[in-house]
Amino acid sequence: MATRSLVVCALVAAVAARPAVAGERDHALIDKVDVRPSPINGLARVRALVSATELQGARIPQEGKPDLTVKLGGAKIPFAWGVAAQAEVELDVVLVVATTDAFAGSLDAIRDALGAGLLTPLEKLGPRVQIAVLGYGNTTVGQKRLETVTKARAALAKLEVDDVTTEVALVKAVSDAVAMAARQKPKQVGVMQRPIVIVVSDGDGITDEERHEIIKAGEVAAKKGVRIHALAFSPTKARRPLLTLGELAKQSSGTFRWIQEVEGWPVALGQLVDQLANQYVLTALAPLEEVAGKKLAVAINFAGDPLAAPDVKVPAPKCGKEVCEADAYCVRDVCVVRARAPGRGVMLWIMLGGGGLLGLVAIGLGGRAIARRRGAPKPAPMPAPMPMPTGVAGPAPAMAPSPAAPAGGPVLIVMSGPEAGRQVPLHHGFTLGKAPGHHLSLAHDGTASGNHAQITFDGQAWTLTDLGSTNGTFANGNRVTTVRLFPGMTVRLGSTDVRFWQP
Repeated sequence: MATRSLVVCALVAAVAARPAVAGERDHALIDKVDVRPSPINGLARVRALVSATELQGARIPQEGKPDLTVKLGGAKIPFAWGVAAQAEVELDVVLVVATTDAFAGSLDAIRDALGAGLLTPLEKLGPRVQIAVLGYGNTTVGQKRLETVTKARAALAKLEVDDVTTEVALVKAVSDAVAMAARQKPKQVGVMQRPIVIVVSDGDGITDEERHEIIKAGEVAAKKGVRIHALAFSPTKARRPLLTLGELAKQSSGTFRWIQEVEGWPVALGQLVDQLANQYVLTALAPLEEVAGKKLAVAINFAGDPLAAPDVKVPAPKCGKEVCEADAYCVRDVCVVRARAPGRGVMLWIMLGGGGLLGLVAIGLGGRAIARRRGAPKPAPMPAPMPMPTGVAGPAPAMAPSPAAPAGGPVLIVMSGPEAGRQVPLHHGFTLGKAPGHHLSLAHDGTASGNHAQITFDGQAWTLTDLGSTNGTFANGNRVTTVRLFPGMTVRLGSTDVRFWQP
């Protein structure tokens, strides 16, 4: 018993300790890896979700650009990085809140803190966040499926304290939450999902047998890719049960935050939201046939020492649940057969022209590294582009920047239709079409298709891909299937013209 008390005290003391030295107790994790055939022939696009937090729960680094190193199969690879709030990533959350009699005097304050510190910030992330709320006392109550933040807020408001708690349904609540988060389907195809469970509890009221079961629930969550983040709060100031929540978070590769007083909720919730919204999204290109089975390693330099995440094995490239043929690539979970250029003249231009796909492989993201690893000679300087053959789009003619051209990141400038003059910021996975839910709606255009086109970013270049539209996509007047975008290029989708601009 004495040994166990020491373990509990050490756990609680560690949470309140000074910021740890990197590599001592800080936490880094490759949360998820997604591999898909890239529009660039012969390459796979590898995306990884990566988290890094200090012992006390703050994200690493709290400000500025992270100093990351990424290795595939033991060799460093170039990559692009971003954060989840600005990427094609969906967040699926199940919030589990204790409503036992111990929380009779605290539930209202906790509910207010969760509304202001968790639900409101998540709501600002937009429709890519889906959430459900469960309460537990003698039994579990709450939502049966993940819905909007607005509905979750209403469900949280309905939670009531179970005044007579003879048995505590914590194990069932956690198990139900993990199953609900794991089976959630994405609202938009082609996105990465992050299923998580947030447990607000004191960890109290369970038997020794149930303690083993809840640890097993954490192991099940890890196998299903569900991270459990524990927000430990004890209204009675009992510390021993907190060990259960610490083990639950540890087994699922989640995080543990101890809230000693009601006033501590804003800090803990702010750290958690920051961790979720700004989780790193890393994107790299690698040879298609050399990806599967290799180990992906990520390290972040913090306080002068590398904080390394446990390596993960990279899965085989897939497009949703399908495996694409060798001459196809992936667009929104659909394998698209790569168009073959009609004739040697076109192939010659692609090989020699500036901005050709093989030029990107040779001198773009990872091109030189791939060439050296394969023993290929360094590419010769690129000659001037040859005359444009019919049917292939390339760089737009030189032009002065439009006075309306933005000074920020890449955008599409709408040139015709009811939204003419609108500037739409671009991001990886940007879609255009007549059907509801697209980033640029073409609902006004009777000649556009429901799912007309998509724009992707591979870390080096922006690429537009036609999604099999009925009337086609044209770049600088030439019908295209896939084309690299250059500043000033005009694209027609149906009867709508847009212009790509990148400062």
